[in-house]
Amino acid sequence: MAELVHLDVADGVATVTLDSEHNRNALSRQLVTELADRLAQADDDAHVRAVLVRSAHRVFCSGADLSEAASGGRPRRGRPRRQCRNRSLCRGQRRTWRRRAGFRIR
Repeated sequence: MAELVHLDVADGVATVTLDSEHNRNALSRQLVTELADRLAQADDDAHVRAVLVRSAHRVFCSGADLSEAASGGRPRRGRPRRQCRNRSLCRGQRRTWRRRAGFRIR
């Protein structure tokens, strides 16, 4: 596999370059893993005082790699969603969340 994330260090600045033009730097498993590895390398380097993340091409990042998700990519993280038996209670929980987050309730 080709390397999708490059790391260059010069004058105390680590430049991390995303280089996956074929899918506009979509966040695939490989890209995310390599990005985490390069950031860890920059963190371990005592000479690095700043990190710049950039793209080698016109688009910085197009978001999640949906083709990977459609083919059964990584399972969801976090707590499993609870199924609500009482629909009105579920609606009430959503309203409370929206109110706390500052969204307007209609």
